Amino acid sequence: SAVLRKFAPISELEAQLLSNRGITNLQEAQEFFDPDLKRLADPVTLPGAKEAVKVILKAIKEKKRIVIYGDYDVDGVCSTSILFDLLFRYFKADILPFVPDRFEEGYGLSKIGLDKVLEMGAELIITVDCGIRDAALISKYLKKGLNFIVTDHHTLPDDKAKKLTKLIPVVHPLLDKEYAFPQICATAVVFKLMQLLVKEGADLLQTKPDLNGYLDLVALATVCDIMPLIGENRILVNEGLKLINSENYNEGLKQLSKVASISSNAFDTYHFGFVLGPRLNAAGRIEHALDGVRLLTSKDGSKIKQIAMKLNELNFKRQQITKKILEQALISAEEQVQKGNKLIFVYSNDWNEGVVGLVASRINDRYHLPVLVANLSKGIVKGSARSINGFDITQAIALNAELLLKFGGHNQAAGFSLKEESVENFKNGMQNLALEMITPEMLLKELQIDLSIDLAEVNEDLYNLLQKFKPFGYGNPEPILIFKRARVFGTPTAIGQERRHLRFNVTDGQGHEFQVIGFNMIDKIDTIRTNAEYDLAGNLSMNTWNGRSNLQIKLKDLKLTHEKD
Repeated sequence: SAVLRKFAPISELEAQLLSNRGITNLQEAQEFFDPDLKRLADPVTLPGAKEAVKVILKAIKEKKRIVIYGDYDVDGVCSTSILFDLLFRYFKADILPFVPDRFEEGYGLSKIGLDKVLEMGAELIITVDCGIRDAALISKYLKKGLNFIVTDHHTLPDDKAKKLTKLIPVVHPLLDKEYAFPQICATAVVFKLMQLLVKEGADLLQTKPDLNGYLDLVALATVCDIMPLIGENRILVNEGLKLINSENYNEGLKQLSKVASISSNAFDTYHFGFVLGPRLNAAGRIEHALDGVRLLTSKDGSKIKQIAMKLNELNFKRQQITKKILEQALISAEEQVQKGNKLIFVYSNDWNEGVVGLVASRINDRYHLPVLVANLSKGIVKGSARSINGFDITQAIALNAELLLKFGGHNQAAGFSLKEESVENFKNGMQNLALEMITPEMLLKELQIDLSIDLAEVNEDLYNLLQKFKPFGYGNPEPILIFKRARVFGTPTAIGQERRHLRFNVTDGQGHEFQVIGFNMIDKIDTIRTNAEYDLAGNLSMNTWNGRSNLQIKLKDLKLTHEKD
């Protein structure tokens, strides 16, 4: 076929999977399979980086006090940590990290935060993962003698970004439409700025750093901030995973992996997103995110151990709090869905605002609708939003900007705050927008199928071929296959501590037999009939138990083979 000719000498299966991922020729395919650091865009082309580097190097030379003003999520903590580590250890700069308190100062620059930073003796502030929406506040504090550099990656506010670039250096991949790969997280933005700093400031360095040693944190932030794992992000995450699998990585992450019982030889993007990320996030959700920065930058072994254990405990506490709030929020969410609302908005006055984003994610998973969850405290409603493909939540919120105190984010996730008296108008405004803008297609949760195969074609060669497409994640999902005509034998059983998972066996009657596992799919147990033939949609995975490895099918959905769609 024409597709295959473009991809010669790649196998038909690989060509199919590549074209499903929008890769259209052999050169792109070779780059996909060989994610090489040499292919990262030159940091000198990152908008604002050159100007920022000049200002930073001048401040170091003049021994000015620099404060890094971060954010309390994983991306904010990682970007604060790597920039602090580089400037403190290698440039011997007079530098302090500052991460705002989620509950007291909230996201981004604030009057309370900036006053604290002034008290710390700051002369230059470098923002990481925030600042792009804070032009008004920045111009106010410029008059008080503070200097600023903003590094950020969030959606640009239409008019204000240009104003800000006239005032101060702004390092932001979206400022130049020609920039090679703009969909990077804040930690990747900072990493590129650091590459340029080391190159331009060679004469100020005490010893030369190995910047690639920071790629474990860049990879962690890229996955946790849900950046698409294509292009440069694929390269960064791949290198970060290599670093972790080589055992030569950040001591704080090592200890956190230990307390979370991850065996390092099996480390994958899953562990970034679902094991380490939540533990790092727990600090900022429940106490203070500066613990995360301490974990990732300290060189004191016993202190690192202590913080890792604390974060592990905070994460357990966070899980309990989330579970309780989710149960309460679902009652109101269900009522709104029954009414036919296309957007769910729930808030209360006794929720922990550190977990409202997680609760929004869970409700969004359940109903596949945009969700806003907020907490009301002292007359102010602060919340988080999660969306569905096609409905840009930050843009939708921007259409109600006159009701808000503050907002910002990406197309799928955002944060916002407003006065209590505006909340009903805001809720109605958002729900009306959703009714107007959300089409029936957006509400379908479709599985993107990569290949359709018989059980006879399932073997280790196929599994190994699929593994070449790693690292998997947002923008490069694990391939979903249809396993055709799989006959169920034996009785499906409930497994797991809470008996929420499903397990059964299938065969093609020709000696090809596989175990199928359906995570959180216990509600299907009564519908699966022994001896019936199904087409199964799922991933091909390897189950290793007691030193033995067997291929198994991770189920996503199933239908009777002879059933019409």
